[in-house]
Amino acid sequence: MKKNKKDRIIYISSIIIIVLPILLFQVCFLKLYIGIPLSVLTLYLAYRCITNYTYVSYKAQKKYWLIAAIVIFFWLFFSGIGGFSYQNSIDFHVRNAMLRDLVNYNWPVIYKNNGLVYYLPYFLPSALIGKITNYTFANVFLFLYSYICLLCTLYLINRHAKKDSYYKLLFLILFSGLDVLDSLPKLLSINHLEWWNLPFQYSSNTTALYWVFNQTIPIWLIIAILLNIDDGRDIIFLSSISFFYSPYSTISIIPIALYLSLKKIKRKRTVFLSLQTLYACFIAIILGLYYMSGTGTEISGFVFNVYKEYSKPISLIIKYIFFIIIEVVIFIIPTWKHFKHDKLYLIVVFELLLIPLYVISENNDFCMRSSLPCLFILMLYFCKYIEQIEKKRNKKYLFLYILLALSFVNPLHEISRSIAITLTTDNYIADDIVSIGEPQEYKNLCAKQFYGNLNSIYFKYLSK
Repeated sequence: MKKNKKDRIIYISSIIIIVLPILLFQVCFLKLYIGIPLSVLTLYLAYRCITNYTYVSYKAQKKYWLIAAIVIFFWLFFSGIGGFSYQNSIDFHVRNAMLRDLVNYNWPVIYKNNGLVYYLPYFLPSALIGKITNYTFANVFLFLYSYICLLCTLYLINRHAKKDSYYKLLFLILFSGLDVLDSLPKLLSINHLEWWNLPFQYSSNTTALYWVFNQTIPIWLIIAILLNIDDGRDIIFLSSISFFYSPYSTISIIPIALYLSLKKIKRKRTVFLSLQTLYACFIAIILGLYYMSGTGTEISGFVFNVYKEYSKPISLIIKYIFFIIIEVVIFIIPTWKHFKHDKLYLIVVFELLLIPLYVISENNDFCMRSSLPCLFILMLYFCKYIEQIEKKRNKKYLFLYILLALSFVNPLHEISRSIAITLTTDNYIADDIVSIGEPQEYKNLCAKQFYGNLNSIYFKYLSK
């Protein structure tokens, strides 16, 4: 057992990190006769995840992890999380205000005429620390919490591959599409590069971290756990938890989770008749009512119906094809021969081709967020492919390395942009809203995206 100690500690820590915010939401936001039994069930199923896990004597290299810990620290430092560096607006204006409200208000957060509705569990452990101390300590803890999440994620994807890999560290930070091809004039500016092909966008890993970390970090960690666990029922349980962190990402996780769970269970029907599946259905009902209590109206529908300003559908089709080539096909072409019989690979590719065709919200958040799990897994496949061809040292792969270097430009630009603004500006904290309940700026945004109707089914019958 001693040889498995590190593996046990990191896996159990990962489960705690993912489950703790959910327990806080269930106990502190739901009526006690719902929240207490649900939290007990959550603890039991989390315990099952721990006891069902096969611990291995995975040897982590000390030099590798020292380098990885330093690199990830500085990557995260310039993300804006914790308030140590430049924060991208409008996203951080909202997240800072939300964290402050979670620190200052009782839970659940109720304003004069509305309740706070958002995917907020990721903030709850930090907000709890803030209630004991203050808002500044809440931000510091949020940074440390995120740092541990990223280290656990890197460990688990290395564990899945059965070896430490500098490529995985590199790709975790720099994996991206070829956005640079349409953004060369912007490289010397501080403008964000990825809005080059509206209404479509797939975010690089760094972009996702630097703009929507509360949806990105826990989803990465959940995917990394799913790839390692052995019991298909536990996969269903952990996948349902992703609904708390990012409902859009959960939509694309569902096919992945179903495949992984059915693959690892001999009696297929036990997946659908399990306690974990019942739990997932119950969570879907509660959170469905929670999110639907929002007072804002979302634009939704197939892309051709939503974006009618394009006089001819062919123009939108061309944009879609170009987008898919730049963001997805460049990774499919070299890897297809190696992984075309891998069903998980095929599921991920199929989802990435379909996701842009449906739109939710004015900014098409569905496209950006639901793609996160699939892009993360595609990254792992591409990394595996690069590690295979690296052994051959063949010059015919030179063009592939050039394309790969070009794909790194966008994340590097995002990081350098943050560093430059942090070092040259005194006021780099995005804090114009202050409070979601009484916003000083972006009032329409707050009303549209973060207010819940107190007369809704959720607030009348489920919320405290």
